[in-house]
Amino acid sequence: DITFYNKLFNQSNTDNYVMIEESINEEEKNIKEYYTIIKEEKRLTYYEQKYKILFSILSKFQSKYTQCLIFYTQKGKGEALSSDLRSYDFSTAFIHGDLSQDQRQLIYEQIKKLNIKIIISTDLLSRGIDLTAVNLVINFDMPYSEKDYYHRVGRTGRFFSNGIALSLIQQNEEEKF
Repeated sequence: DITFYNKLFNQSNTDNYVMIEESINEEEKNIKEYYTIIKEEKRLTYYEQKYKILFSILSKFQSKYTQCLIFYTQKGKGEALSSDLRSYDFSTAFIHGDLSQDQRQLIYEQIKKLNIKIIISTDLLSRGIDLTAVNLVINFDMPYSEKDYYHRVGRTGRFFSNGIALSLIQQNEEEKF
């Protein structure tokens, strides 16, 4: 529900979420995009800060999203995140290009059956695949190009449904976006 996200992001006292656009293009007015800038801190790394925000979002919104797709650029950290979230009883899977076709197909079938609520992926899932139930996309790591960004965000709000995209931007990446 987009209204719920708008209110929560805009009224949050602990995290600075900013709505950047109402849609990614004229044809897709059903996607709301948000970002937050992760400031450099001495006591927490960027990764630790992002993880804290991500865990908070996934916990608070658990009943509000059907499926969440989290994009990562590093396979090792993506696998670690998936494992961490499973330890907190989140239904997760990590899918990337180094898996065999059979392994990817098994995961994809579980995603389609809605047995997996949180999908963590490299850019493997950013193009050419329809995940009809994804209504929340989170860019844990920012993509390398604007084109890749739009492909990632375009995984939500499909087939006339509403979607939310949230990007966690490190302070040192701010100029890039």
